[in-house]
Amino acid sequence: MTFRRGDTFIASPDGSDNFHLFVVVSRPDLDSENVVVVNLTTVRSIWSEDVTCILEVGDHKFIKHKSRVAYEFTKVVTLEALSGALENRSIYRNAAMSSGALSKITDGFGASKRVPGTVRKLLTQQRLLT
Repeated sequence: MTFRRGDTFIASPDGSDNFHLFVVVSRPDLDSENVVVVNLTTVRSIWSEDVTCILEVGDHKFIKHKSRVAYEFTKVVTLEALSGALENRSIYRNAAMSSGALSKITDGFGASKRVPGTVRKLLTQQRLLT
């Protein structure tokens, strides 16, 4: 199974019944060894959380509450690992992110102070950030 930029999947980051929507932000077709994924989480407090990018109900069918992109939990995985997780059902595909929401999420990687430097470098190399 292949993943493309903008694809989404549902997973439980801590193994509980608390599932989050994850977005493939980078271009696996350009670098299958360094696939950048980030998850969304419900906004709890605008004072203590990174609210660089907020998505609302309607921005994606999985979003049921005002949600933020959790840049601090961004992961870099391999395409092979993603495909394996899909095959063994530890992640589940969901509808692709709209281009507008994906652009907003990507722009946040340039604005958030909580993005790991290695992630920013990968996205810049793929010309997704300037």
